[in-house]
Amino acid sequence: MVRLLSTAHDRSREFRHRPWQAGAAALQPLLDAVVEVSVTEHLGRIVAEGSEQSDVLARLRRLTLDTELPGTVAHSGVRLRACLRAVRDQMSTDTWLVLSGAERSLGRLAQDVDDEGEQLDETLGDVLVSLLAFAGLARESLVEDPAWLMMDAGRRIERSLQLAAVTRAMVVPEHGTEVEAGLLDAYLVTCESAVTYRRRHRAVLRAGAAVDLMFFDATNPRSLVSALGALSRDLQHLPDELRSAAAERTATELLARLGRFDPDDADTVADGRRGELAALLDAVDEGLREVSDVLERTRFALPAAARPIWVGVQSWG
Repeated sequence: MVRLLSTAHDRSREFRHRPWQAGAAALQPLLDAVVEVSVTEHLGRIVAEGSEQSDVLARLRRLTLDTELPGTVAHSGVRLRACLRAVRDQMSTDTWLVLSGAERSLGRLAQDVDDEGEQLDETLGDVLVSLLAFAGLARESLVEDPAWLMMDAGRRIERSLQLAAVTRAMVVPEHGTEVEAGLLDAYLVTCESAVTYRRRHRAVLRAGAAVDLMFFDATNPRSLVSALGALSRDLQHLPDELRSAAAERTATELLARLGRFDPDDADTVADGRRGELAALLDAVDEGLREVSDVLERTRFALPAAARPIWVGVQSWG
């Protein structure tokens, strides 16, 4: 979400007041994708220009700072802190040091009510650095015991769901050539795969090639097949008493479903949509949520008489 907001803000500053520039036509579809991916349609569209023009910066700030609105960066940060407090005895002491930088930066942005975008850029960069460092700590500093396997499985589920949501918003709808090129570039930047794509395909932006990289390339650690493979391994490496046959079976079926999909079908368009790709995304979304629900019901349900030990959650910033 941080990367998506950063990309949208960057494109907004570049094109909003220069609609004649190449690539400007992709700004409105990109802002629509921000609303869709953050699941904040109830707040209305973010309109780049015209009589119903929105305050784009204000909306992007809210999607960064609002701790009460699900889908925002700050709301996810609050939930992250709550999870960490619940298992603080298992976390490295460096965890709080890493995340405090993001909290301080969000606090500075909240106080800078006259910011014209520079502080928002800096804050999104700071939060991204903190989250990258946190991911590094999880990979390099925590013992890979059953708790770590569950945490990593959750990370793979979340990454896959987010990739599916971003792809549904930015790739499934058909657009004209200019808009498509701008959206695909933003899509690859958001998915942290733009450099890899450019190295392989030069400047030719094509939906099928982007989907192939993001869904089927096992050498790309950001790809769906890579995330599903890691999820399947995490579930299989759990101790016997924690393994879930239903979750493992669903993860295996998702990998098989992905293997049966022809990447060339990602370019198949009918009625303004890439229907074959949309069907694949629906299957992935349904399967991943089924895995998550199974694990929640069978592995994370508290005993009836149990109460959580944590109290209160300090909001980011």
